[in-house]
Amino acid sequence: MDKYDKWVKAAVDKLNEDSCRGALKPQNESDVKCHLYCALLQTRATIKGLRPNRIVVSEFQFSGFQERFDLVIAKKKRDDFQEQLIVKEKETRRIVEVKETSQEYPTVSAVREGIKDDVDKLRRCRNTLKEKQSEALKYSKKPHVFFFFRGAGRNGISAKTEREIKTIEKELDDIILDWGPSC
Repeated sequence: MDKYDKWVKAAVDKLNEDSCRGALKPQNESDVKCHLYCALLQTRATIKGLRPNRIVVSEFQFSGFQERFDLVIAKKKRDDFQEQLIVKEKETRRIVEVKETSQEYPTVSAVREGIKDDVDKLRRCRNTLKEKQSEALKYSKKPHVFFFFRGAGRNGISAKTEREIKTIEKELDDIILDWGPSC
């Protein structure tokens, strides 16, 4: 696990912790995404070896790719002439897609269906970058899909649901699957 994966894990853990202590009560996917964004910013300083010019970008879009990604960790560059923030595809380090459900105990097939579009989008993006022989592939390793069970009880998702999610995780060799809340 490299420093970027550790960063995403630390943010997911923070989101899970906030949910379990009642500080996070999301109403929709945007609430989860915003909280994860904040958790990434809050945990950045705790990751050893992470440079301060690493940023989190919301609704990122690669050049030539029509879809947007929920969250992207990138290397910050400044355009000397325009003094504006520039993020180029080769500067991306991790992509994170967020999904949520209001169900407490969805079936494995419902979870698979819930993440299918995001998994397909991440794979299409990776294939496009391969076709372009993009430098982004050098730094942007496995992307993450974070699945949040908004309907989970105050103790988080059940052990049965967690076991079932782990079966899906094993099937995804090219994507990291994170989930919560796990209390």
